[in-house]
Amino acid sequence: MSRAAELLRKAWSALNVAVLLYCWAVWLWIFAVRMMDRWGHLRGGLIVNDPPCVKPECDFSDFWRSGYSLWRPGADPLHGMLAPGVQMPFPAGYAVGFPYPPPIFLLIIPVAHLPFELGFFVWSALLAGTAVLVLRWARLPWPVIAAGLLSPAALWNDQLGQFGTVGGALLVAGLLLAQTAPGRAGALLGLLVIKPQIGMLVPALWLGRGGARLALGFF
Repeated sequence: MSRAAELLRKAWSALNVAVLLYCWAVWLWIFAVRMMDRWGHLRGGLIVNDPPCVKPECDFSDFWRSGYSLWRPGADPLHGMLAPGVQMPFPAGYAVGFPYPPPIFLLIIPVAHLPFELGFFVWSALLAGTAVLVLRWARLPWPVIAAGLLSPAALWNDQLGQFGTVGGALLVAGLLLAQTAPGRAGALLGLLVIKPQIGMLVPALWLGRGGARLALGFF
């Protein structure tokens, strides 16, 4: 009976792994198809719906529009930070506000000098490369980094043109280096000012580990 139970446990584990790999493969395929579709827009033509948002304004759309609203001739910086009025280059584009803190403009203004679709791919490549460098700086092995950057959550983030993946990399690396290299950890965690909702996890995690002084010092 014990041998049969052990075989059942192994079979159940193998089934779980197979289902996980299948779901992962499906998501990788969806990601590849959507990105190839987006790549086609580099040859010309406007995007009616910015995938995968199914509407013209997606995350990168918001970043690019807001960055452009600040560097274009005659731009009003205050207006650009609070309510950028540049209409997106889509048939259904419209002007919306911008909810991110001002330091993010140091990142999005340079990329807004590029055409929209080219800017998306340059933006995505730079963020992915930064995440890899940050995680390697924390001495994480390559298989762990690859698994993280190819996870469904990271791929979804890449499709949106968001910087949640690099924000997560900064969080993980900063926490791992906190004990051995506090200076480097502080520098990495300080960069989370561009994604404050991730940064707010830091004191909560330190409190959970009994580091009340570290948590208070973060504020």
